Amino acid sequence: MEYMRSIRKRNLVYRGITVIAVVFVSLFISTFSGSSTNAREESQSVNQDPDLMEQKTENQKRTYTIQEGDTFLGIFQLQLGISYEDSLVLIEQIKEVFDITKIRKDSIISIIEKDSVLISFSYDINNTEELLISKTENGFSVERKDIVYEIKQSVVSGVVSESFYSSGLDAGLTDRMIMELATVFAWDVDFTSSIREGDQFSLVFENRYRNGEFAGTGDLLAGRFVNEGNEFFSYLVKDSKGNNKYYNEDGEATQRLLLKTPLSYKRISSGFSLNRKHPILGTFKTHRAIDFAADTGTPIETVGDGTVVYSGWNGAYGNFVKIDHGQGFATAYAHLSKIYVSKGAKVKQGDLIGAVGSTGRSTGPHLHYEMYKNGALVHPLETKSPSAAPIPENQKPILEEAITKYKEQLL
Repeated sequence: MEYMRSIRKRNLVYRGITVIAVVFVSLFISTFSGSSTNAREESQSVNQDPDLMEQKTENQKRTYTIQEGDTFLGIFQLQLGISYEDSLVLIEQIKEVFDITKIRKDSIISIIEKDSVLISFSYDINNTEELLISKTENGFSVERKDIVYEIKQSVVSGVVSESFYSSGLDAGLTDRMIMELATVFAWDVDFTSSIREGDQFSLVFENRYRNGEFAGTGDLLAGRFVNEGNEFFSYLVKDSKGNNKYYNEDGEATQRLLLKTPLSYKRISSGFSLNRKHPILGTFKTHRAIDFAADTGTPIETVGDGTVVYSGWNGAYGNFVKIDHGQGFATAYAHLSKIYVSKGAKVKQGDLIGAVGSTGRSTGPHLHYEMYKNGALVHPLETKSPSAAPIPENQKPILEEAITKYKEQLL
């Protein structure tokens, strides 16, 4: 009896131990399984995180500024990691669309990479075209393409106070757009000497944006200038070749045979500090010519296309240049410190022909400027030279559209 009770007691202990073991094993398996599942889920969650995936696949962008003495061959190897042999091949490809000797110091090469591996790079040839090179399975592809800008139009107006240049800056214009406006009206207004306080200007022009950032001004679309009470308008119409041409409301070209003055406002004013005295001191009118008082070395441009008929010393005139422009017009430039053209040379309107000086019979540095019409001396500022060709008949609707669109904004 005692023996049987001992057996039953031992069996109960064994059963208890077995139950405890089963429960423990079950809990262990459940915990391990749950941890494993959570780990897998967490791993999947990490791997499928869109932000992290995007970071892994996103291209990296960087730029390189071209330094003095840089060449494409050196840049390709040192900055882009292209082998010497592949660089030589790439340069031959580029030569087919671009002269590699014309790369400019301080211009930018934009580079796109992925995981430090080159994808593509680009170089701005000018403000309208870029050179785009892309990595391919067999090497590189090279193309010369137009730069894509976002264009926004702006309207600016102002009144001249101290000078046209400073007033333009005060109105929010860039150097380039100030000079563009002066160039468009250069045949009607002498910007170097006839600008007066109270003169008015207004213009409609393009602002360019690239990748969301301001990238400079584009075309001058329309302009108005009031000089000493005389009002002038000019509107842009591109010709069949895409060249910019400007016309007044009657369809006459604003460009004329001769510029108003041989002292380029653009050459004189561009980049000058507002604290620096303007080099043009004024004009002193003689009977049939004009003396422009200006610093020695101030550049002189020919006012029109033509042929140099005299170049050299000419007695009291000192260093002297005379140009025949055709259609009965000729101009002469005296007292020059330097002459840059020779007799018989063909010149284009705006070409540099000399520099202001005080040679010959002169009491100080100035330009003595003469204009001839049919062999007789005439007053340069009071003589209107012939206009260039009027707007073609088939482009008149474009001009009319521009006038309708912009004139109200200019007033």
